[in-house]
Amino acid sequence: MPIKAAVMGLGNIGRYAIEALEIQPDFTCVGVIRRKESLGKDAHDLRGVPEYASLADLEAVSGKPDVVLLCAPSRKIPEVAGDLLGKGYNTVDSFDIHDRVNYSVERSEVLLDVPGRTVTLSLSINTQVCAVMDYFEIFLQRMLLCRRAAEALSLKFRLEINGQVLL
Repeated sequence: MPIKAAVMGLGNIGRYAIEALEIQPDFTCVGVIRRKESLGKDAHDLRGVPEYASLADLEAVSGKPDVVLLCAPSRKIPEVAGDLLGKGYNTVDSFDIHDRVNYSVERSEVLLDVPGRTVTLSLSINTQVCAVMDYFEIFLQRMLLCRRAAEALSLKFRLEINGQVLL
């Protein structure tokens, strides 16, 4: 008996998820959950898979899926996943460290101090979402590139995160 999968969201990742499920003999895509205003649009992207405005609508036709593939925008994944997991659904998503790092940045400013010949990237990171070390793991090469670019302009590059000067 194949695993019943539902896809939530029909952006690029949702379309690829449907394609991937099509070629897996041990899965069947029982439906795509979309916003009501999107129903009936881009039917070619559905590849014949039925679409629903809610998981409840899908369940009324196909029963509870074994897994829900979360293909919604990354900023919505924590809330959607938490809600579905709390209701007993199994979920799969693509919210990885890159998404957490981007999601955690609440403020980003570039400050130019002309007399001090310094350019500062000032960030506020929500450390409840992502540790500062995770930020460095992802963006260290880019920060080094910023420093080299500043030096090419005879400037100093500073990185400030949550009020602490790090570079």
